[in-house]
Amino acid sequence: MAEKLIGSLLYDDHPEPRRARALKDRLKIPVALLLTLLVIGGGFYRFINYREESRVSAFLEAITADQFEDAYAMWDGDERYDLGDFLVDWGDEGFYTTGLETADVIDSNNRGSSVTVYATVNEGFPIAILVDKETLLLSFAPENKYSGRR
Repeated sequence: MAEKLIGSLLYDDHPEPRRARALKDRLKIPVALLLTLLVIGGGFYRFINYREESRVSAFLEAITADQFEDAYAMWDGDERYDLGDFLVDWGDEGFYTTGLETADVIDSNNRGSSVTVYATVNEGFPIAILVDKETLLLSFAPENKYSGRR
């Protein structure tokens, strides 16, 4: 004969139900898992473009230290954009570096085979610099997500 699934409730012939765990105990594992995933995701987001951001930081340090030949070597220059044109933009009294005191990387966006890194000079308007992922050469980005903000 088949086993009974439940005993008689009238004659006290039934299994005692398990006591439910407290809500605090039930939430420990899911909350710990969520926090771990948030920390890993935040670290991944923060360091995903580390190489490209450090390349732009090195470029800005070279500009700040007046090492323009070294900075131009990091730039994707050719016969259309030679050292003279580079110095007009990034030289001592260049378009982007007039009165240069500080230069910092503030943000970056991944764009397929390149990364757009945003940097500020003297805490001014962000400049968009495009960094190729393979060669790590710099150039001007075609668009700036901060262009409409002031």
